[in-house]
Amino acid sequence: MNKRHIDVQIIKSKLMNFDSPDRLKIKHDLFRNSAVLFPFMEIDNSFNVILIKRTNVGKRHRKEMSFPGGKFDPNLDNSLLDTALRETEEEIGVSKEYIKILGCLDDLPTTTRYIITPFVGLIQSGAQLKKQDIEVEEIYQIPMDFFLDQQNFTETYFEIGSKKFPIYRYPKYNVWGATAHLIVSFIERVYGVSLSKSGLKRLNVEQLAAIELPK
Repeated sequence: MNKRHIDVQIIKSKLMNFDSPDRLKIKHDLFRNSAVLFPFMEIDNSFNVILIKRTNVGKRHRKEMSFPGGKFDPNLDNSLLDTALRETEEEIGVSKEYIKILGCLDDLPTTTRYIITPFVGLIQSGAQLKKQDIEVEEIYQIPMDFFLDQQNFTETYFEIGSKKFPIYRYPKYNVWGATAHLIVSFIERVYGVSLSKSGLKRLNVEQLAAIELPK
């Protein structure tokens, strides 16, 4: 099988359902629940990953590359999937009618005390990408081949106490942090390719909760 392209049904078979007992689900009182859509489009028999570059609006993640998504809003959302789909429509203009959810990755806690639930979705043909100008500076369509290429990937770390916290990065597009981690996790699960060679693991939610955040 060519690792550069895998049929959508095979991708779906390698992902987990949201409520699968095999999927890591995280809850913690100090963390906010959030969700993102890991969206891709199939173009000319290859996959393009859809990412956004955020504007300067907001207190966190300004000018960063990310997946469309945001925090769970109990006034608007009945589920975390609702959150991912609502934010996707708001940020890149694609409604849920054009999105086929294929599955999920493990929950991911962050140093900013969010728990990210990532849904992987195929954007169907006919959908038009349109950025929300207030929050989104630009929409990127980046071939999966780029993310699979070891030459495009770097890793380093920073120390938290006595622990080393890995930082993955794709320097060309300045994709790093949680977004890069989710991409690497997807590649490992779906393509069976391990990009990280450091052997370092991200801190778990209890370790992150013990860190005093800057005020």
